[in-house]
Amino acid sequence: LKALTNAKPQVSHYPLTTTLPTPGMMIYEDVEIQLVELPAILTEDLEETHFTNRSIGFAKNSDLILILLDGSANPADQLEKILEILDESGITLKPKRCEIEIEKKDSGGIRFVIFGRLRADRREIIDLLRSIGIRNAVVKISGDAGLEDFEELIVRDLKHKKAVIAVNKFDQARPSILKELRKIIGVEEVPILGVSAISGEGLEELKREIFGSLNLIRVYTRKDGVKSDKPLTLPRNSTVRDLAELIHRDFARRMRYARIWGRSVKVQ
Repeated sequence: LKALTNAKPQVSHYPLTTTLPTPGMMIYEDVEIQLVELPAILTEDLEETHFTNRSIGFAKNSDLILILLDGSANPADQLEKILEILDESGITLKPKRCEIEIEKKDSGGIRFVIFGRLRADRREIIDLLRSIGIRNAVVKISGDAGLEDFEELIVRDLKHKKAVIAVNKFDQARPSILKELRKIIGVEEVPILGVSAISGEGLEELKREIFGSLNLIRVYTRKDGVKSDKPLTLPRNSTVRDLAELIHRDFARRMRYARIWGRSVKVQ
């Protein structure tokens, strides 16, 4: 946190120094990104700490989880234990294959609206919904959905979180550690990299991966021909109206047209 932001957290050579969530602001390509260091969820012996539940609860509400491993103390075992704790808490780092929305109704039975592919028998899904008391609903599916996706949503209330994995003290880790961690995590979408908070190795790449994983775009507004120094940030695939609403709801309501420029604009 100290190496990436303007924060001045307490730093020491003994574990469990951080006892409260500690925020700091990271600047990357004109964008301010708030990082919050959470108290450790594991001891050196890979036992849960008395901070574990609170830190996991905090992480559930974040836009991205940065998993920080100690390169000098078997990062592979640390990652396996962390993934186990996340799974028990209803968090997965695997990318979402589909979007499922269940809109309860007063009558009409269970109806499906599918934008994509359903890899399951509809009767199995209806039985699953009825088992939790849903008898009338419109089920909207976008993407490639199977029965397991409904079970994750309905039974486990599983949350898909974006993540980046960083191995600190990378100079003390095994040369093959990144490949080992990739095998453990099992998906390519989660960036894994080695860093050093002391030497600064890999920190710029870490900033880039954090920004990239958040999947944001920067929009610079312009007034009287002068471009703003600080951009507005929105999720990728946002519209001009989304930007207008970010500025002010009334501005979006009254907006008649917009002028857009830049290298990434399809039509100037």
